[in-house]
Amino acid sequence: MATKNYPCYRCSGNGRIAAFGHVLGGVCFKCGGSGKQSAKPSKSITWAVLDANGQCFYNIKAPTAAQAVQKALVTFTRASDEFHAEHDLTSVVAVPYEEYWTPERIEELGAR
Repeated sequence: MATKNYPCYRCSGNGRIAAFGHVLGGVCFKCGGSGKQSAKPSKSITWAVLDANGQCFYNIKAPTAAQAVQKALVTFTRASDEFHAEHDLTSVVAVPYEEYWTPERIEELGAR
């Protein structure tokens, strides 16, 4: 039986990543430049986990917002005492990464 191949999730099936063109011509290390992977791509997406003030604390990969929040809370329990003293994550929400980290927000934070 032939192995089913899927488009590589890192390079979107291109075999190359333009942003890394300076490293071996941008060859995708995940698929070795073939643009294919044998494992079925994950259904997970990246979520920005925000506190009540809208500040992003974690970027978590999970299938749903609820699972992203749960993962963030587990990560928070392993944080240092200093981090716990400074931050309160009793009321958190997860939004898709692309909705929170817009180019305008990134530019604004870079200007600070």
